[in-house]
Amino acid sequence: MPDFLQRSRGLIAAIGLLLLTITAGASPPADSPLPSPHFSASEATANARALGTIRILAVMVEFQEEDNRFTTGNGTFDLPFLQRDDIIIDPLPHDRGYFEAHLEFAQNYFRTASGGLLDIEYHILPEIIRLDEPMSAYAPTGETGEENFKLANLARDAWQKAGQTAPPDLDGYEDGRTMFIIFHAGSGRNIELMGTSLTKTPQDIPSVYLGTESLRRLLDDPGFNGFDIGDPDIRVTNTALLPQTQSRPGEDVTGQEYVLELSINGILVANIGSFLGLPDLFNTETGASAIGRFGLMDGASIFSYLGLFPPEPSAWEKMHLGWLEPFDIDLNSGEPVRLPAISLRRPNSLARHTISRDEYFLIENRHRNPSGQPLEVTIRRPDGEYVTRTIAPDDYRFDPFNSADYDEILDPGVIVNVSSFDWSLPRRTRCRP
Repeated sequence: MPDFLQRSRGLIAAIGLLLLTITAGASPPADSPLPSPHFSASEATANARALGTIRILAVMVEFQEEDNRFTTGNGTFDLPFLQRDDIIIDPLPHDRGYFEAHLEFAQNYFRTASGGLLDIEYHILPEIIRLDEPMSAYAPTGETGEENFKLANLARDAWQKAGQTAPPDLDGYEDGRTMFIIFHAGSGRNIELMGTSLTKTPQDIPSVYLGTESLRRLLDDPGFNGFDIGDPDIRVTNTALLPQTQSRPGEDVTGQEYVLELSINGILVANIGSFLGLPDLFNTETGASAIGRFGLMDGASIFSYLGLFPPEPSAWEKMHLGWLEPFDIDLNSGEPVRLPAISLRRPNSLARHTISRDEYFLIENRHRNPSGQPLEVTIRRPDGEYVTRTIAPDDYRFDPFNSADYDEILDPGVIVNVSSFDWSLPRRTRCRP
């Protein structure tokens, strides 16, 4: 990777702070044409989906090829800027096995974060669906949100064509416990490009979760009850739109081309979080970080370690999903409160201090490496082989903002699991030698 990127930590760090506000099923202001259907999800609603097993059905979608400088790529899964030997994060080929590896990561993430209370089963249709329109036809532009209906059009066209081309076997899938995902060609429009040397492609498609209410609004169809894909017992009532990559090409001040490598792992699990009932916890008007890298639903976490793996959800997120029950403390008792690191999954690891009928503080002990052990990273290589690499706690080469030295410690491929997701929490800065 060029020296330019090694000197550009500010650019890369900004990724976690400047998400486009439509990202990850964002919860925009009340007058937005794209309200989040789960922003005010009750705990009962969230618990219903976040406990037990959910299923994910995904489809791979390409577009009609076009030579358009405002989109990343030409509408197919073959991205020229990734056709190089030095790509470590999410390299080509982007085929069915590649997307299955990302869903395997999501399965491992939620199984670990929930303490085994949530499991994910997934299936990707084997055929690539080629739509009749180019990518630009589905990309909303402008700042008013008037073109957001194009995102619903993408969901409609993709699922209808999937149902016509190869109707999926939906035996065992339940309405309300099934999430639908479109993995589409191109990069996601999820980071602020202005003020950077990255290629400006405003007609890329934003990554977003669309629930039933959003689809009704965007399709202007109050009676919408799902897309028909060939099964009378289940219809597509939600869709997450996710890109094949978050990586982007650019050109440094010397004219040298480079690739900013970013994984789709973070944006994938955040969209699943939206399906489960979690609200976005960043500033949905500006895209600025709010809770930072201390939970899941924030841009800083979604792109932590360049999108490879976010930290575990925060105390409130876990409680909202029914994964943790706090114990109440009384500050007047004079008794010390001892909390083990929450990632150790020991009893009484979440405390609650009530200050009124409707308000309380949640207290948790977050530690990125309470055991002091090295991090084990499991990677699916492009050839399908799985390898596990070990990273020492003080290895400066595994930098959360800079992949310049990743080739020395990681194999090219998709990260499918890590031994501690809270390794992604903030740490004290250490100067590189």
